[in-house]
Amino acid sequence: MRSRALFSAWLVGNDPGGNLSNHFCRTPSTCKGLEVPSRRRGIVSATTLLELLLIGLVCGAVVFVIPFILNPRAEGPTSACGPVTTESLSNLSLTSAGKELWLQRGPKEILSVDLLTGEASRVCSKEFRPIRYWNVSWDSSTYLLCDDDSETLIYRDNELIVSEENSGGQSLMAVLSLDGKTAIRVIGGTQVRCWDLSQDVPASFDFGLRELTNKIALDANGRRLFVSTELGEIAVYDVQAGQFEMTIAGSNLLTRAPVLSENGRWLAVVRRQSVRLYDTQSGENVWNVQTSDWGGFQCAAVSSDGRWVAISCADAGIQVLDGLTAECIYQFRSESVTTALLFSSTDDRMYSGTSDGMIRTWSMASGREINRQQLLSELRNGRLESDIRQLSLDDSGNSSKK
Repeated sequence: MRSRALFSAWLVGNDPGGNLSNHFCRTPSTCKGLEVPSRRRGIVSATTLLELLLIGLVCGAVVFVIPFILNPRAEGPTSACGPVTTESLSNLSLTSAGKELWLQRGPKEILSVDLLTGEASRVCSKEFRPIRYWNVSWDSSTYLLCDDDSETLIYRDNELIVSEENSGGQSLMAVLSLDGKTAIRVIGGTQVRCWDLSQDVPASFDFGLRELTNKIALDANGRRLFVSTELGEIAVYDVQAGQFEMTIAGSNLLTRAPVLSENGRWLAVVRRQSVRLYDTQSGENVWNVQTSDWGGFQCAAVSSDGRWVAISCADAGIQVLDGLTAECIYQFRSESVTTALLFSSTDDRMYSGTSDGMIRTWSMASGREINRQQLLSELRNGRLESDIRQLSLDDSGNSSKK
């Protein structure tokens, strides 16, 4: 009734002569063969259309929306084994004589992947706070973990041996040497605590840094600490003596932590638009590579002997440079951004992790991709069974599923 009154008011306001009003008041029999619906029938038709529209919306919700709510991963990418992860991989580390690859998947999960069998297991998972720093020893017996800025945890043989809370809420950085015998944490940018993990009961001592630091790196034997200062320099400290050793100048502010070769001789410094390689014994800058066309550098890796330096670029894949001349030896293309790089201890292979959860293995002898592993996103029976879809590539570049 209200809609009818409003319609009549519209006619009166827009038709002073009454022609439209007279026309709509005619009955069907006066329209000389043209059937004009009455106002009553028009209202019924509009109501029916609304009802059909509501029914369509309900059916659409049942078919499309509710299944997505019940299974939100159903729309994601899948493999023959199940849905695959699209979370970024970072911080690759080889353990157990190169047989296992540890990595971080997303912000809250650390995984261990057996490179021989392709099986994966979860080392650590945080539900609420992201993992900011972690490292594992060569033999995988010891690992360090910092979640957010709250605490530093060190495990040996799956037993917690160090637990230190950061009650002051200051910035926190931590690192573990590859031999698993030395751990460092820096609070507030200047306060260093060093743990000697070679003993059954870890002993610790403290020393201070001369300048505020925002990035740190530790050599494989835990003897030298490299810190990026707020002044844009790399300061080197003797860990055992707790004393400043030398300054590597001209690095500017870093976008990533300094990257050391396994023997501690070579240091790669990564910024958004440049990568510099330094000789840590002399402090000299070996070379400097700049870019404006590759979309910025993402990460870097240095082989143990300094022969290779690999850098990841947002738009140009992976560039493998000669450690002495910076000449580009290999260029590897990737369908997604490479977020982590690592050379094997023998330097014959390089591993890369991508933003969509792919682990790729490259041969440094042939310059070809020789293995590809895709992490799955689902857990089965509470553990990561068959969590890898593995693809082997022969020397000609042809692929065959295992």
